[in-house]
Amino acid sequence: MVGLTTLAFEIAEDLGWVAPDHLVVPVGGGGLFLGLFYGFSLLVRLGWVEKIPKIHVAQPEACAPIVLAWEKGAAEPVEVEPKETLAEGTRIPRPERGREVLWALRAAGGVAVSITEEEIRRAQKELAQEGLYVEPTAALGPAAVPKLLARGLLSPGQTVVVPLTGFGLKAS
Repeated sequence: MVGLTTLAFEIAEDLGWVAPDHLVVPVGGGGLFLGLFYGFSLLVRLGWVEKIPKIHVAQPEACAPIVLAWEKGAAEPVEVEPKETLAEGTRIPRPERGREVLWALRAAGGVAVSITEEEIRRAQKELAQEGLYVEPTAALGPAAVPKLLARGLLSPGQTVVVPLTGFGLKAS
């Protein structure tokens, strides 16, 4: 997870040592999310940034144990029977670090959203039209942004970072 923690340092450095207002990431086992949370937590403790961004997570509807637990206010992931999904990198029905993810999600002030297969395809296509060829799991974050906007959780003028986690040929 050290490599994923350093991603927080890279993001903060790219933004002139200012934390973004929001991060939106796909979650399967939780490594990326937890790396970013702990990385920004360390940056705050060091005094290099002033805040931990709100970190939101996205999972496919076909396998969303974190989202279901979030919606129920549960401390443990909801056990699910996974269905097929384009976003196979997040098809983890019983994430080992799920309890930790849910705790950190609340601590970071984020929310969890589920994404349909159609939303995954649409986000992947829109990114490709901009010259970004990502695999389906990487499209979960961008697919979550319209949902977060619709809920009023993201606002104009805020800095929102959505890491694209995998190149399109990975799933071809």
